[in-house]
Parts: sequence; C-alpha cells; structure tokens
Amino acid sequence: MKNNGNIKYVLIGAVSILWGFIGFKVYSTFFDVGDDVVSYPVAPLNTAPKALIAADSFELFLDYKDPFSVGSMAKPTPAPNARSTAVRRQSRKAIQWPQVRYSGKFINKSTGEIKGIIEIDGREYMVKKGDEHGGVKITKLKPEEVLLSYEGERKTIPIEN
Repeated sequence: MKNNGNIKYVLIGAVSILWGFIGFKVYSTFFDVGDDVVSYPVAPLNTAPKALIAADSFELFLDYKDPFSVGSMAKPTPAPNARSTAVRRQSRKAIQWPQVRYSGKFINKSTGEIKGIIEIDGREYMVKKGDEHGGVKITKLKPEEVLLSYEGERKTIPIEN
C-alpha cells in the first residue's frame, strides 16, 4: 500500500462520487428537485365507428347427459365372471414355539465365522446362520437380536442380559 498512495486518493474520490449520486437519488425521491413534467400536444383520437365484423356462426349441440350431475352417471355393473376379492384364509393351528433365549453373538478369530449362543428348550447351542436345532432354523444373527423360523413362521428374539 505504500507504493500505491495516489490510488488511495483516486479510490476515495470515486467512492465519494458514488455515495453523492446515491444520496441525490434518495433526496430527489422524497423532495421535488425541479424535474417538471413536460407535456407534448397529442392529436385527438379518431372516434369514428369501425366497420362491423361479421359474427361467427356456431351452434352447440347439448343433447348429451350432464357428466357432472350425480343422477346421470351410469352405475357400474359387476362382470358376471368376476371372482370375489375376499380371500379366505385357511385356518392355521397355532404353532407352539419352543422356549428360546438368545444370549449373544461372537466372532471366531481363527475362522472369522460369526456364531451365537442360543438356548432352545433348556439346551444351549453354539449356532451360526443356517443351522437348525430342534426344528428351529437360524435365519439371521445380529448383535441385539436373532431371526428364527419354525414350521414356516418367523420370529425375532431379542438378546437377554
């Protein structure tokens, strides 16, 4: 900045001119500065009637039913071959699940296998995904829960502390 001493004065002058222009615009907006409106003579309008344009001829055919009235809407008739949409569920007998407890999972460091500890009907098993013990198949092992399937039914068992 020491070498540009003259530029500093030029910039101060430019900023002063800019703020002066802005101040003048604000002042002239609120107070009348003397800008008189100049009116120029205007030629009188020719008010002679124009020639009438021939009107288009058209005709509306209103012999159809009103689509917006409630009474005119046709009621849908069911198709004769339509099947009932209600699906009858076959009554399943309630599946009696064995007593299952999930104690947690661990990783075998030597093989990298993920295994879990599950107790089924009082017997403890070390299981991995896909194992089956007592008809209970292990579908997924997670740190906080295990997903099991038994006789086609799925169930999630949370970890017990």
